[in-house]
Amino acid sequence: MARDTSGPKNEPQYGPNGPPADAADLTEVAAYAALVGNLKVLTKSQREALAGADKWVGLEVYETDTQDVWRNTAGGWVLWFRGWTDYTPTRTNFTASVTLARYRVIRGSVRVRMELAVSVMGTNPTVSLPITAADALLEHLHGVALIPGAGSEVVAVARKSADNQVAFYYEFIGGTTVYINNISAGTPFAWGSTGRIAATFEYQAA
Repeated sequence: MARDTSGPKNEPQYGPNGPPADAADLTEVAAYAALVGNLKVLTKSQREALAGADKWVGLEVYETDTQDVWRNTAGGWVLWFRGWTDYTPTRTNFTASVTLARYRVIRGSVRVRMELAVSVMGTNPTVSLPITAADALLEHLHGVALIPGAGSEVVAVARKSADNQVAFYYEFIGGTTVYINNISAGTPFAWGSTGRIAATFEYQAA
């Protein structure tokens, strides 16, 4: 038995003078609810336990205990939203204390802000990403890095060196061309107790 009319959101409606509701009407209502109902409110453990018909492509889940939003895709769960969250990055090939390191996720895009106070600099320093990147391709991340120290400020770029880490390269001019080069103990200057790496960049989450 078909609907009598449709509402402003194309929901089925049944007039008071129409035929009585029966199984056909209820089936149509259930089908409409399944079509437009793609949000669940669960805890993290409840989301992770979803399986079978309770989990479909396009489903979004708001986790009440984490305030995260996840979207289920053909490839599995993708973190869709997370507010600013602190994390402790792993530092490789240099020693530095973390002044600031936080990130947020909006629609699968991860934005990172960090500032590191360097005490000992090595060659080609890297920092771990808070969330694994979509791939391990070497690429420049959308964003900038600034390296203040030794009485000067040097512009640098953030470059993804793996799917879980980022490196920083300083810029220099050779003739009319701008190049980038690896950071080391003596470049772009002799690092001391005032050396810092400050960066903001963005990338696609896996």
